[in-house]
Amino acid sequence: MKHILFLITGVFLMLIAGSVTAEDAPNLTGTWILEKIEYLQYSGEIFEDVSNESAWTITQQGNIIQGVNQFPGENGLVEEKIAGVISPDRTTAHVVDMSGGTYIVYINDDDTLTINYLNTGVKKEADGYAFTLTEIMRKKA
Repeated sequence: MKHILFLITGVFLMLIAGSVTAEDAPNLTGTWILEKIEYLQYSGEIFEDVSNESAWTITQQGNIIQGVNQFPGENGLVEEKIAGVISPDRTTAHVVDMSGGTYIVYINDDDTLTINYLNTGVKKEADGYAFTLTEIMRKKA
């Protein structure tokens, strides 16, 4: 009788533990295309723009993401490495780039990201980087 009670208790605990485990991070792997962008240049000018060349290409392992941010620059297409982590609540990611910029990524749904960017790095003035921006990206099908 004692063994059966321990067996039932063990099965019950495994069922509870299985239902409490964290859900998988949202799948951000793929190419994300810029849909809309608004930015404030370091000089104080405010712009709205869309470029067909702007995209993120992301790979993911668990809640860690890495990839390339591609966007037009003064001397052609710029490709900058990015890396970040998806938050435990699965609604945001925090990403950094090679120039010292920080992205706060809001995961709206499976194919929409709203991204806020702050660049306090040394390249902002020299390379014409936006000081701050907000953009919407959609996952390429």
